[in-house]
This record gives sequence, structure tokens and C-alpha cells, in this order.
Amino acid sequence: MTGNFIGDFVKGKQFEAYPPQISFGIQLHRKIDEFTDKHDRVREVNALFRPDFKRYAGVVSDITFDHLLAKHWAKYNDDTLNHFAVECYEWLLMRIEQLPERMQYILPKMIASKRLQSYESLEKTAQAIEMMSNFRHFYFDKNVYQSVVKKELGVLEDNFFVFFDDLLHFVKRFRKEVSA
Repeated sequence: MTGNFIGDFVKGKQFEAYPPQISFGIQLHRKIDEFTDKHDRVREVNALFRPDFKRYAGVVSDITFDHLLAKHWAKYNDDTLNHFAVECYEWLLMRIEQLPERMQYILPKMIASKRLQSYESLEKTAQAIEMMSNFRHFYFDKNVYQSVVKKELGVLEDNFFVFFDDLLHFVKRFRKEVSA
């Protein structure tokens, strides 16, 4: 969990400096990113967002899939999203010294805003993308975003369900290959 959480913040071969379990999580995070970028359903959703969000359509798609996962959490996990999120936060706080410096700064803010749980709400998801747009310096209109999501919800959900089922199978295969 720790490695997967910090995957975007560990560059190049820096993962080799981490303990084996964290290193594995970082590598898994990278494999998931690679799988996601190549998936036809993700590309379809990116194309849907591209007219309004240009080269940042992938970022918008990624966070929209976070929203759809939160919205349909019960389909994938017997535990509530809130309980899962609290356990994640506690796990990461106990290992905060292992996190990159930037994540040590960001984690308490994520916890305070209940970031993982907030993705259940389309409005809060739009706010999260808006915050990210400030750091990435791209124009984001949350009203346009919410309008597109509401209009295309069926298409988005269909693509998400196919993609996420494929992703779960991919992760299982990857874990088996690594442990073999």
C-alpha cells in the first residue's frame, strides 16, 4: 500500500532504495499506470474529455475513474469506503517517515479533507481536479466537467466497469508472476 501510494513521487530507479515491499508497491503502481494508459476503454474516455480538457484529458479521466470507483465501491469491496480510507490513512501515518518529503506534507491535508471518501461526490471530485489544475497549470472549468460527466455517465460507467475488471485481473496476474 505504501509503495503504491507514493508511486508518482518516486522517480527512476529511486524505488531500489526502499524496502522490498514498498519497492514492489512502487513497481506495481508503475505497471498499473502503463496498463491504464494502453487500455482501449481508457483511451475512449480520454477522447470524450479531450475536446474540453485537451492534453489533460488523461488526468481528468483518471480522477473520474476514482469517482466511479468510490461511487460503486460496494461492487468491489465488502468494507465501506470510509472504513477502508481510515485504515489507509492510519497505515500511511504509521509509516510517514518512509514517504517522500512532499508526501509527508500532502498526507495530513488529504486526511483532513477526507480525499479518498470525497470522490463519492461529483462536486468534490470536480474540486479535486480543480486543485490539481492549479499545480499543473491547466484551465479547468468544473461546471463543464460536471455537465460532461452527467451527460455521458452511462458511457463513462460502462467503460469504467470493463476497464476496472480488466485491471483487477491484470494485478492478480502481475502478483502471481512476481511471486513465482
